[in-house]
Amino acid sequence: MSVRVSSNKPLDFGDSGITGSVDDDGCLIALNTYHPTLGYATLTAAEPFPDSERYNQAAVRAYRAGLARLRGFGLRVDAPVRHRSFELAGSAIPRIRIDYTTGTLTVTTLAVEGGAVQVCDAHGVTPEWRGRLSLQRCAYTQLTEGGPIPAPPLAVRAHYDGNALTIENPALELAVALVGLEGGSPQSISADTPVELVLPARDGHTVLVYGFGPNIERALRQAQRIRAGVEQRGADQLLHEAASIWQRRLVNIPEDPLLRRGLVYCAQLAVPVGDTVCLLTDHMLLPLSWNRDAYYMALALLSWNLPETRDLVRRHLYWMFEQAERHAGAWGRCYLVNGLAKDHAFQLDQQLYPLLELAEYLLATGDGDTRAQLAPHVAPGTDMRLRGRRPDGGLFPPDKNPPHTPIPLP
Repeated sequence: MSVRVSSNKPLDFGDSGITGSVDDDGCLIALNTYHPTLGYATLTAAEPFPDSERYNQAAVRAYRAGLARLRGFGLRVDAPVRHRSFELAGSAIPRIRIDYTTGTLTVTTLAVEGGAVQVCDAHGVTPEWRGRLSLQRCAYTQLTEGGPIPAPPLAVRAHYDGNALTIENPALELAVALVGLEGGSPQSISADTPVELVLPARDGHTVLVYGFGPNIERALRQAQRIRAGVEQRGADQLLHEAASIWQRRLVNIPEDPLLRRGLVYCAQLAVPVGDTVCLLTDHMLLPLSWNRDAYYMALALLSWNLPETRDLVRRHLYWMFEQAERHAGAWGRCYLVNGLAKDHAFQLDQQLYPLLELAEYLLATGDGDTRAQLAPHVAPGTDMRLRGRRPDGGLFPPDKNPPHTPIPLP
């Protein structure tokens, strides 16, 4: 089924470690991918968050709120809008139709391994591809943190050759390529700020394909590989198959849009890291993994009771117990996708959630192999936690208060 939605917020999508959001024109606000050293990186319409404002709560909250109001990059039409309709095919794939006074534009966005596909149909209108964008590390605008991670330089190298657009940030060792546009004059832009691009597009049926890679050549190959797969199957068939997969997964879930979107979003935030999986808390506001949030996401995935969702939890447990960095045996409060601790502050509940997740998983699955593999990690961690107990009262003092504001009483 397709779920009708309102346009109160951007529509989110994701699969295979790729996540993103589109605005109410179907343009990309952000397209995110795993980065082995930085955690998560993004092709985004957002300005970089200034490190000088890192501890300014008002600035942090304003930046986060502004992400929902961004105008993205993609196909746009200069004509009065009569009506917009929004839906999530299979409760997962955003499709936006815009009725102009002279025609229509429909954009459907799908995350695929290594990139994304936008299937666009323009009738009676001729769009342009345009927007302001940059390639940067995701902004970790954390209010209670163990110290900021300095952002890499913003170095945008954009080139369009009449067939493909490539954008590279050499400081990240990351590039993205867009294929599917045709015509127009070649252009190149180099800047240390986000860049404005305007490229020709055409009416009728257009398939835009984005591919990530560590450099321009690899990004182009990725985009071309994805496009070849789309051409082999057909764009409409690809979308139908993707929506059908989500519909099959949801067949036994009540037709409650909030419940279905919550489950789908949990699965979309499962980012592969080798053979393991990181469960992100969010892909836009703060793309980090918190032990507590990951535990509740894992419970939701277990309750879904599908082989693939149970396997996501299994792989997350391996990420938690064998990939995630520990300090003196203790888990951090939150992590980058690659397993590096973002905040080492000790809180007892954050130490318990991984153990609870393991127990819930074993009770739900009876997976003896995972139990045998992870059991050696349990006792040393438990001993470490017990050593932190105060001798005078049995309480476990945290390194900091978890709320975002000071507590006036001791």
